[in-house]
Amino acid sequence: MKKEIKLGDKVKHIHTGVQGIAVARTTYLSGCDRITIQPKVKKDGTLGESYSFDEPEVEVVESKNVKKKNQRNGGW
Repeated sequence: MKKEIKLGDKVKHIHTGVQGIAVARTTYLSGCDRITIQPKVKKDGTLGESYSFDEPEVEVVESKNVKKKNQRNGGW
């Protein structure tokens, strides 16, 4: 049985091997759910691109218990 992906979990895309932290979940009107993966900071200190994949193609490598801050970060 596949683990539920929670934001903050360390995850891996099963086809490409991209690993990182699940930073966003997007649900489309069509019913497709995608997980955005943010890889680690590169050795030169720069932040690489994030990637979005269909949720069934992403597996949990390590569960994390990340608490969301109760503060507004922008927007209206």
